[in-house]
Amino acid sequence: GSLNQTSQTFKHIHDYNYIPKYFYFHRIQDENELYLGVELEIDEGGKIDANAKLVKDKLGHENVYCKHDDSLQTGFEIVTHPCTYEYHKTLPYKELFSNLTELKYRSHDVSTCGMHIHFNRNYFGKDKLTQDLCISKLLYIFEKYWDKIVLIARRDSNKYAQRFFLNENETILDMYAKSKNSNKYGVINLQHANTVEIRIFKGTLNYNTFIN
Repeated sequence: GSLNQTSQTFKHIHDYNYIPKYFYFHRIQDENELYLGVELEIDEGGKIDANAKLVKDKLGHENVYCKHDDSLQTGFEIVTHPCTYEYHKTLPYKELFSNLTELKYRSHDVSTCGMHIHFNRNYFGKDKLTQDLCISKLLYIFEKYWDKIVLIARRDSNKYAQRFFLNENETILDMYAKSKNSNKYGVINLQHANTVEIRIFKGTLNYNTFIN
């Protein structure tokens, strides 16, 4: 079908809102096992079946799938399977982002789009105590260097990525408790059993921004 807004809208479950029953884990030989799953929201180009198929054909059906997202006006969410950073760099994102821009999709310069990054909890250690202590340090780093985080993320705390402030008498374990007991809309979401989700980043179709 034609890859524009006059195309057939999403109809087929395998293109529109497919949630895989299992995930592929991709890495380059001899890398460490930090797997990054990216959720990139794009908007304004249409909820179009052919465009979702373009994404999957370009990046590989074993690397990516596409989802509906209620927060998007006329777009969808691109979700990768867990990939190491070096593996992500082998995928043709630059060409894909150019194609999507030509199709009038936007991500950075609209208010609806974010980019969320999941990574595997067991990267921090095999036992839960070690994982939780490392997650607490990560939360502390985000809070202590918030002014730097905002520059990298290109957006501030918002209803989809809420900052948890560290009060004067609180420790990093208090930060962990705040995030753990919150809903999924924290800057760092701890509601997933196997992953930590960083939600602060603004969406982008600029390759250099994305890979950084």
